[in-house]
Amino acid sequence: MPRPPDPARLDAIKAIRECILEHGPDEGPRRARLKFQDIPAPTWHRWVQMTRDEDRNLVEEAAAAVPQLGQQPVPLAEGDHLAMRRAIDFYSEFDAMVADTQLLASYAVAKNDDGTRRVKNPQMLALSHRMRATNLSLAMKYSEMVWSVERLEQMHDAIASAILQADCETGARVFAAVQNVQRRWNLHRDA
Repeated sequence: MPRPPDPARLDAIKAIRECILEHGPDEGPRRARLKFQDIPAPTWHRWVQMTRDEDRNLVEEAAAAVPQLGQQPVPLAEGDHLAMRRAIDFYSEFDAMVADTQLLASYAVAKNDDGTRRVKNPQMLALSHRMRATNLSLAMKYSEMVWSVERLEQMHDAIASAILQADCETGARVFAAVQNVQRRWNLHRDA
């Protein structure tokens, strides 16, 4: 049966960490040892090593989880942009979904001889209405996004025209700064 852990162990590990932060990796454990002189030397060295290992593992895990700022994503080539645009054609996909919704609605409703309509399958009709609502919501979100992009382009054009109205030297400096920002943000991916 294993021995129970020393009750001072957690306090010692805490002191080791605090002293390492304050006095460095070599001096820190020696200073912490002054507070825990009654702990046998082999146990103390094991605790120091365990603390260092845990801290190193924690740092390595954190470094692996956090993206490195110096690493820029690989720029996309023009062929990649074209492939992404061709991958999903919003309007054709949207038209297909609307057609499916109408087909489902037409299946759920039957025409009488006098030209009136009657519900043949209420569950299918309710499903087609939910699909229509989803399609309308999707269309509205897409319209909002396009509107936002258009507004951003209008603002960009307005800023550019305001810069052009300033003197040539100021305009050239501003455009150079904008191009620098675009390069850093990979907005022009012609690399």
